[in-house]
Amino acid sequence: MSQEAVAPPQETTSEKVARLRRSKNRKVMSEFIRIGTSDLYDGQPGVRATLREIAFLQVNDENAEYPEKAPQSFKDTRVGWCYASQAYIGLRVGLTEGQIQRNIQTFIEDKVVDVRSYVDSDGWHHNEYHVLEQVVTDRQRPENIKEALENRPKRNKRDYKNYNNKGAFKPGNKARKGALVL
Repeated sequence: MSQEAVAPPQETTSEKVARLRRSKNRKVMSEFIRIGTSDLYDGQPGVRATLREIAFLQVNDENAEYPEKAPQSFKDTRVGWCYASQAYIGLRVGLTEGQIQRNIQTFIEDKVVDVRSYVDSDGWHHNEYHVLEQVVTDRQRPENIKEALENRPKRNKRDYKNYNNKGAFKPGNKARKGALVL
């Protein structure tokens, strides 16, 4: 009897969708997406990108690789914490380590991120970060997109009603006396 290679059965589209919905990564991606749909740090793309990267890098599996020199209590509660260094986050986001430090300090002051720290046996200081889901949930944009667009920050928007130089450059206006005319 000859043994022929049997191809594995092909997954249908509905089976693939069902498998993806059950995957552990779905929760991580949903928080990543929810940060993007929130009003957290509007007009500050680097700050928002840093927060999204921390959310994306949070451990989502109890069996995930974890630093050997971390305390056992941290290893036992690793799910939901990002242990990436500030330099690594900076490389992924495209910002300097100093800017990442300032962004994380902003997150701490705004109570968007929890931080836990430890010093390993070699004397190196380590921080771990956890994005607070309730803050992200509370800061979701309204369902009405028109309202969200009206309330977003505007750049270089001048108040023309109270502008002192209003109409100064309309045709027919004369130059000041003594002004240099070329």
